Amino acid sequence: MGENMMFLYVRPTSLADNLINLEYLIGGVQVKGIFNRLQCLLVLVGLIFGLWGQSLSVQAQDVAFDITRLNIDGQITAEGKVQMNLVYDYDVSFMNGALFEVDYGESRIGNYQAGIIDSKTEEFVPFEQNYTATAETFSVNDNGSSLEFRLYYPAEDEQVRFAISYTLDGLVTNYLDTAEYYQMLVSPVASDGYSVSARIELPGAIEETNRFRTWAYGSPRGQIYPRIEGEQAYIEVDVPQLDPGEFVEVRSLFPESLTPNNTKFVESEHFQEVVEVEQAQVEADQAKYQEHNQHRSVAIGLMALLGVFTLFWAYRFYFQEKKRQNPHPVHVPEHLYHLPDDLTPAVMASAVLRSEANADDLVATILDLARKGFIELKEVEREEQGRLSRGETKTILLSKRSDAPAEETLMNHERYALQYLFADQREEISLESLEAELKASSTFAKYQEQLWSRFKDYAAIRGQMVRGGLNEGRRKSKVWAWLAFVGTIIFGVIAIALVQTLSLKDLQTERIVMIVTIVVWCLAILATILLIYLAYQRPIVSEQEDKMRKEWHAFARMLEDIGQFDMREVASLALWEVYLVYAVSLGVADKVLEEMRAVYAVEELETLTLPGDFYTHPYLITHVMRQSVHESVQATQPPPVVKNNGFSGSNTGGFGGGFSSGGGGASGGSSAGGF
Repeated sequence: MGENMMFLYVRPTSLADNLINLEYLIGGVQVKGIFNRLQCLLVLVGLIFGLWGQSLSVQAQDVAFDITRLNIDGQITAEGKVQMNLVYDYDVSFMNGALFEVDYGESRIGNYQAGIIDSKTEEFVPFEQNYTATAETFSVNDNGSSLEFRLYYPAEDEQVRFAISYTLDGLVTNYLDTAEYYQMLVSPVASDGYSVSARIELPGAIEETNRFRTWAYGSPRGQIYPRIEGEQAYIEVDVPQLDPGEFVEVRSLFPESLTPNNTKFVESEHFQEVVEVEQAQVEADQAKYQEHNQHRSVAIGLMALLGVFTLFWAYRFYFQEKKRQNPHPVHVPEHLYHLPDDLTPAVMASAVLRSEANADDLVATILDLARKGFIELKEVEREEQGRLSRGETKTILLSKRSDAPAEETLMNHERYALQYLFADQREEISLESLEAELKASSTFAKYQEQLWSRFKDYAAIRGQMVRGGLNEGRRKSKVWAWLAFVGTIIFGVIAIALVQTLSLKDLQTERIVMIVTIVVWCLAILATILLIYLAYQRPIVSEQEDKMRKEWHAFARMLEDIGQFDMREVASLALWEVYLVYAVSLGVADKVLEEMRAVYAVEELETLTLPGDFYTHPYLITHVMRQSVHESVQATQPPPVVKNNGFSGSNTGGFGGGFSSGGGGASGGSSAGGF
């Protein structure tokens, strides 16, 4: 079986390749007596330099192309010869030509031609055979068992259809009871494959259809059928895609009367022997196919079950734990008109709104310290004007009050806030100066960053205590959510990889299975993302924490909707100054300030602890103060470190169906490439 192979491939040209052509050329030159040795030498040197220059020009640009399709038309003659006509479709970025190799083994090859198919007329345009290496010519090199076609056709950014034809003698064998055709149509492909369609016509009609059988080997997705249309019988082969390492090999039995002039004859019966051997191979392939797919299907099922189980368990834990910790959720009115609890703004924010305090909570703490009489706030002109002032003309001057209460009455995070504002025992400082010093001195910024971290950490600890301590169920729900997400990703990737190994001979079915697997995987990922969202945005809370959260959110809604109520009836003016501090952390300070300015007279606002300007000009809090504190906090953070990673069917009885395993021993195969 291994004596009749054919290959076609393409490789970049080189000086050595051109010297081979030179050898053929010189072999065809008859040096007559009128040329002396000097003239021959000059001709030879000129040819060498010309070929060398051509080689350099060819290598100046990388060869790039894709072979998308191979169409094969073959005709078996009454003499048992096979006329082969091959058309390769190339999608070319750049190439100088195509290289094809036909491994004919012990058969005989002849009557070859090469050229292209005209894109407009669809007619065959033959090339001239010579060894000049000029455009639209071809050369052949026969090494005794394979024939190499080299077609010279420079192309760039276009589609080209190369065509070669030849006759093979020795692929058909006549026996006493049948004739056998056995040929490797396409040799194993080395890289990305292409689709293959073939039609091999027999020399006449077949009346006894039971004596016309076909088998094929190589690609698991290939199909082969014996066809009879009127007076014409032929073999039909279709391979949607050849993957690397796959080949196409065909075997067929038909009445020996169709090739009466075939000289390759074996005086023995052969039909039943081949049918039994091939049937045994088909049955073995079926068993192997079923076993292979069964194992893969079980593995895919296990991966799916593991993914589903992990996801189900994570959801189950979340809802059961949520129900256990808070079996009877408390009902809270839409609006709450009093403070739910006596907490500082930073502790409230850490307990209810977020995992740790932010710059808004520091602003709220500063206002709260002013309200409690520890510091005094005053609007002053900025010293720096222009681009660095962000278009502002005002800043806030902060001063320690001489009549301030004892700092021991403050909570730790409030004392850290005072230290953050009045570093180095200062008595006063403007927010503009604090921001400028932080940006100018990395040492000072590092010291302030420690105070800022302590402020956040202590507020977070107090917030956790207010919530009732560490909620182990909430922590586990987040862990399970992320385990479900990671598990779904891993199990999905494994399942898709297993689906790719399934030997589904129907390419359409294979695609459907793959699409269904990917869709199910994506749905599972979406389900895990939803679970992560629930774990973080709708976390598991105790009955105590649930009540606290709902009350503070109801209080925040009241502040946001304060325009719908009579502010004077909701609370006294002094209480509204307290509420304003919490409104900063709750993100609704602008609504409260706007309503206070509309409801209360200037004289009334000036009786409050905070300066009247802060109420008549709300932007001092909502913009000037807030922006400056945010900038100062940002200035305490170390610069980010940028890292560069440095790399961005079965064929029972031969009556048609899928390819069988084995094979690879026939001759006549072709392979293709370019240079």
